[in-house]
Amino acid sequence: MASVLGAIVHLDTDGTYTRSELADAAGVPLKDLYLADTLSALADIGVLERIDNDGESTYAIDDRSPAYERAADFEQAIAATLDQ
Repeated sequence: MASVLGAIVHLDTDGTYTRSELADAAGVPLKDLYLADTLSALADIGVLERIDNDGESTYAIDDRSPAYERAADFEQAIAATLDQ
C-alpha cells in the first residue's frame, strides 16, 4: 500500500484513474493491487473515491482527506531530507 499511496500524492488530484493507471503509477502489478485489496482499503480510509461507471471502475483522489494530507506531508519531508 505504501508504494500506491506514495504514487497517489504525485498524481493530478483533478483526474480520475483506472486500476491499471494506479498500478502503473505505483510500479506494482495490477494483480497485486487486486489480491491485496489495496484500492478498496484506500477508499475505506478516504484517500480514493471509487466511481462506478458502466465499464471499469475509476478512482478520484480526495486530497482533503486526513490520510492523503499526512501522506503528502511525509513525501515532502522525505524530499526535503534528500535535497539536503
